[in-house]
Amino acid sequence: PPPPPPPPPPPPFFFQAEDVIRPLVRSRGLGDVYKRQAEWSSRYYHYPLGEIISYFFPPSLRKGKEAKFRESKYLELTSKGSFLEEETLTRAPSQQKLISILKDKKEMTLKSAQAFGISNAAVNGLIEKGFVNRFSRELSPYKKLENKQLSSPKQLNPEQNKAVNAIKKAKDKNITYLLDGITGSGKTEVYLQAIQEIVNEGKQALILIPEIGLAPQAEERFREYFGDRVMSFHSAKNEREKVDAWLGASRGLVDIIIGTRSSVFLPMKNLGIIVVDEEHDLSFKQMEKFRYSARDMALYRAKLEKIPVVLASATPSLETLKNVKEEKYEVLKLNKRATGANLPTYHAVDLKGKELHEGLSKELLEATQTELDKGNQVLIFLNRRGYAPSMICKACGWISNCDRCDALMTVHKNPLKLHCHHCEAQKPYPSKCPSCGSDDFLTYGFGTERVEEFLRGHFPDTKTLRIDSDSTRKKESLNEYFDEIKKGEPIILLGTQLLAKGHHFPNVTLVGIIDADSGLFSADFRGSERVAQLMTQVAGRAGSCLLYTSDAADEGLGVDLGGRRII
Repeated sequence: PPPPPPPPPPPPFFFQAEDVIRPLVRSRGLGDVYKRQAEWSSRYYHYPLGEIISYFFPPSLRKGKEAKFRESKYLELTSKGSFLEEETLTRAPSQQKLISILKDKKEMTLKSAQAFGISNAAVNGLIEKGFVNRFSRELSPYKKLENKQLSSPKQLNPEQNKAVNAIKKAKDKNITYLLDGITGSGKTEVYLQAIQEIVNEGKQALILIPEIGLAPQAEERFREYFGDRVMSFHSAKNEREKVDAWLGASRGLVDIIIGTRSSVFLPMKNLGIIVVDEEHDLSFKQMEKFRYSARDMALYRAKLEKIPVVLASATPSLETLKNVKEEKYEVLKLNKRATGANLPTYHAVDLKGKELHEGLSKELLEATQTELDKGNQVLIFLNRRGYAPSMICKACGWISNCDRCDALMTVHKNPLKLHCHHCEAQKPYPSKCPSCGSDDFLTYGFGTERVEEFLRGHFPDTKTLRIDSDSTRKKESLNEYFDEIKKGEPIILLGTQLLAKGHHFPNVTLVGIIDADSGLFSADFRGSERVAQLMTQVAGRAGSCLLYTSDAADEGLGVDLGGRRII
């Protein structure tokens, strides 16, 4: 009989995936989960497989460097050197001194030898003679600390206890929970206590946060419970810190990993749970190159790992609410504030026909002064950085359009420049109009710099802190701002969405939202949803809230989101 026909060749994509991924994951110690996650991502997001693989490695490893912690050079005696009589080196006192120290300490770093006054020439001489051996050792920044006093878990209310117990029962099961709690209901405490039992079993937890600004506060809180085996991972880290975090996660040297969207690609030795905090946030979506949603990637990774996922939010996204309605997710509700505080009250101020001072109404200025006189703190929210959104020539009508795209260039005063916030193009502030040569310009609109300038003049006796991506470029600047806020002194906080999410400001009693309804008229078809979420989140930073909008507020603004109505 004729031989059976050969089996059909595998599809080109899977053939390519095996050829490309297998040697990479083996050489770097990555498991089958990451190979499958890369394959799925390439199919789902229609993006080249090779570029997706690069996201699993920090920049220095992509460049071909070894996956090692920082190394230090050590010196030790060889068997020949251990029997050497020190008196034979009387003519070389530095070498004699080094032999004596090594016989006493067994080994020492090369830097320590230099501190004892022993030169490199003396060290090299002993190495050439075969008396001393030089070797390198990795220095891991993660150490298991014992007998450290850690914070005890807080007392939970019945709603929180129910949520914690439900998450604990889902160990080793792929169940997705929506932790839907109002602002201040203690969502962080719920998943923190649920994680504690999982970590005690030797597993790891991945916490995804939307903004880099939330990392210091979250890291500090988790260290109170879990000690120093907590690390953060985000784009503000340098290359060395990223490699250390990558190695710490992959070797199981850390228990808790707190990071932004890129940390969803971190290889972890024994992952036990994934938490996506503020799951509705747009920051979890990457909008350039490989366009992916970290929330969706986390859900698929949890499916591969067979572990639970907790999606936490006070304003869940509409697709998450739909999945709850279809019983794909289980919902855990928190309807009461953990401290027993009242929910914020909302006041929509109609600005039609009223005099404004850089976007601030008389009502808001009076309420701000009242709260400051009581010794409280006030938060003014404006999601627009810079000094002014546009500049125009009074003589000919020239407008500061970006040369690279159709957007208007924003005026910045510190330093003085024009900056496009869409394509990041920058150019110097013009001294003369490029069209007619006039030097008479007008700036339209207001940003955080302009409002800050007015607030400093209107409230000269009160410190005003502007917190946005321009004022927090330095590595420790955000921590310095938070330390200033923690002092509890009367202060005005002016900022963008860096201040709107997840922060705990116990002394803030008033929040003012400038130009609140502007998002309703954006090109985003989900604009009303985004506005409702942002209002709820920023209002949750305070016990009372004065919310005011532009002229569209004459009949009130209504945004319905999952049964919560925000006016």
